[in-house]
Formats: sequence, structure tokens, C-alpha cells
Amino acid sequence: MTKSVVSGLTVSYQPISALKPFPRNSRTHSKQQIQQIAESIRVFGFTNPVLIDGENRVVAGAGRVVAAQLLGIDQIPTICLEGLSPDQIRAYAISDNRLAQKAGWDQEALAIELQHLITIDNGFDVSVTGFEIPEINLIIQERKRRHDRAGISHVSDRKQVVSKFGDVWLLGPHRVVCGDSPGRESYAAIGRAIQLWQTCTGHQALHAVTGKAFDEVASGSEASRE
Repeated sequence: MTKSVVSGLTVSYQPISALKPFPRNSRTHSKQQIQQIAESIRVFGFTNPVLIDGENRVVAGAGRVVAAQLLGIDQIPTICLEGLSPDQIRAYAISDNRLAQKAGWDQEALAIELQHLITIDNGFDVSVTGFEIPEINLIIQERKRRHDRAGISHVSDRKQVVSKFGDVWLLGPHRVVCGDSPGRESYAAIGRAIQLWQTCTGHQALHAVTGKAFDEVASGSEASRE
């Protein structure tokens, strides 16, 4: 069993056969979800250690264990919750899942990220994110509808470049200054940030020199400049 210490926690690689199910595990996983977890592990690796107690019982990560078995993985990373009492461990087994359910999504940021991923040209399977293609299409379309209602032009998030070196954009009391960059993507990222600010505030960003609105520049001939 090999070990490495990360931020005070000991990560131990153990054979799956040495792990035991946690009694009265209240969390369930569908076959489809297990397949999605397995695909995530296949693409990204086993990046999230399984949490176990002193008796090698799986406190959190049962789905990852089953997914690893599907992939034929013999050993997986684990962290032993040595400092918790048995009652604390029972409570944690519930809270680890319940607290994650209470998280929400920033729909604007999510749509931008998903739209970027579906434009990758190397065959990247965006469903590895856990979102199915129909869901992704709905999220992106809803973002476009929000922009249309707000009167904000829809700018391609990955390829269209509005800013260049030396540009200064006025975002209310804020200033965004474009520095030097060897790649278009850095300037495209500025455009995405400005779009997000416009959507959240309902205001238009203005070019400090020309006084033109960001969307006016984006929809005009300057939108393709380097």
C-alpha cells in the first residue's frame, strides 16, 4: 500500500477487494450514473479519493468504487477519517451527499463553459461533464433567450474576438484594460467576462476611446480584429 501526504491528509492506495460497504448507506446510484462516473474516471483519472473509516468501510465514494470495478481498476486512492467518532462518521456519510445537493449553478457561466466545450474540434465528448447533449442545447438556448430579452448581442464565446492590445473598457465604475497576449483566446476571455457583466447588471460596457458599446463593436467589422 503506497502513501502520499497532501495538505495534512494521507492518501492511501488500497485494493478494492479490501474495502467494505458502509452499513445503512442511504445514498443510491442508478446504472446510468455509475456509467457516467466510470466515463469520468476513464477520461480524467481517479481524482477524488474514497473516504473510509478505521474498518475500511466506504463512508463516501461508493459510486466511484463500483465505477472503478467496471473499469477493471484494482487499486484506488482512499483517505481514512481517523479523527472522527463513529457517530460523526455516520453523520458525515449523510452530509457529504446532502450538502452537495444544495449547491446551485451559475447558469450564465455554465452556458459559456458548455458552449466552449462543444466547439472543441478534437472529438471531445462533452457528456463526460454529466450533462447530456439535449440538456446542453437547452442551457445554451436559454442563455441566448436571456441575451435577446436583455437586448444583448450573442457573441461567439470561443472564436470571436472583440478586444485587442491597449483597449480599455468601461464597466460602470470599473475599468478593464487589455494587455499584450500572444493568443486570441486571451482576448476572447475578456469578451466573455464583459458579456457576463452585462448580463448580470443589464448595462452596456463602453469603449473608453471611441465611446462605442461593446455589443456595437462585437457586431461590427471590428469584431474579427486581432
